[in-house]
Amino acid sequence: CLLMLITMAVPMNVAKASAVENVKSTENEKPGSNTKEKTEKKSLKDAKAISENKEAGRTQVKASVASEELQYGDFKYTISENTAIITGYIGSGGSVTIPDMIGEYTVTEVEYGAFRGNQSIISVDLPKSIKLIEDSAFSGCDKLQSVTMTSNTEHGYTTEIKECAFMGCTNLASVTLSENVVSIEWEAFTDCISLRNIELPKSVTYLGDHFIAGTAIQKITIPKNVTASGNGYGYGRGTSGALAGCESLEEVIFEEGMKVIPDYIMASGKSINKVVIPESVTEIGMFAFYNCTALEGGLDLPKNIKLIEDSAFSGCDKLQSV
Repeated sequence: CLLMLITMAVPMNVAKASAVENVKSTENEKPGSNTKEKTEKKSLKDAKAISENKEAGRTQVKASVASEELQYGDFKYTISENTAIITGYIGSGGSVTIPDMIGEYTVTEVEYGAFRGNQSIISVDLPKSIKLIEDSAFSGCDKLQSVTMTSNTEHGYTTEIKECAFMGCTNLASVTLSENVVSIEWEAFTDCISLRNIELPKSVTYLGDHFIAGTAIQKITIPKNVTASGNGYGYGRGTSGALAGCESLEEVIFEEGMKVIPDYIMASGKSINKVVIPESVTEIGMFAFYNCTALEGGLDLPKNIKLIEDSAFSGCDKLQSV
């Protein structure tokens, strides 16, 4: 009987062990299912990433096409934000009129160096749609004699003339600025040695340092809305303002209605010997007349002056009374 019990017990134990193994095997299959599920999720994620990358690639291609340089008549241009930017000129010269529209796109900008060094253009008419004349856009155009801008009556429409835009145009004698110009940056008309007059529109609020240096201008009126002048100090040109470097300039008239003579406006204007300051002025900015060594005798200030800032008349060695 004992032998029979032992014999019967063995298969039962084996069966129990087998059952336990089957349970463990079943339990081990669960993590396998999770792994499969994770693999499927990863595949979906990778597929989505590939799709997004392809879409990004398409976007980049579109952007590349949009910025491609194109040609319209004598002009090269690009498209940016649904406007046309003039990037170059391939015409025969003479009188050049930049269009206000190229196809469905409004021309708003003349790009950096677009006409730089051109030796054939004599005159340039800019459209009323122009918002920006970039750095050195027309610099070194030795035969350029006149530049004409047309005013845009659209409310809030403004135009900026960047640094060195017309620098070194040695035959430039006539400049007509639009009533949209708000800013003329440093050295914009420097070394335009034939330029004897420039009328600044009332819209101008900023004048960069040395903006008419090296011209033949003898007299200039600063509009009442000018509130700031550049200072050449940070560019290695010493403490100097908008009217510095113009050795022919003798008389400066600040327009009636101006309240504050801007900082640095006449700093290092060493040839200026006459200044007209209107009764509307109540403040004179710092370094406004700094180093104006040709100012001599007395200078009459308005009776309503309330503040004369630091170094306003510093270096005016010949000025005897204020």
